Amino acid sequence: MSHLIGCDLLAREAVDASGEFLRARPATDVGLAELIEHHIAARPGLPAERLRQEWAEAFVALLTAFRSSRREQRVPWFGAPMSPATGARRCAS
Repeated sequence: MSHLIGCDLLAREAVDASGEFLRARPATDVGLAELIEHHIAARPGLPAERLRQEWAEAFVALLTAFRSSRREQRVPWFGAPMSPATGARRCAS
């Protein structure tokens, strides 16, 4: 579940603070794997209920970011930039 929390936090940052996201985004797949591992290692031994709570909070923050975005906005990600609507669909699947 920690990697899902991390992905939601990264996606929220991509929408709300794209410059910060771009500066911190790993340049390689190896860097991406390390970033995901960092999110997993950041929550060792947390009880399942606390993990669920953190995930819910991260997801709500992500949804809030998508709602406040502009339709024409391009959101950076680990591939090509995308619209907020496309990003929301990818997060939901």
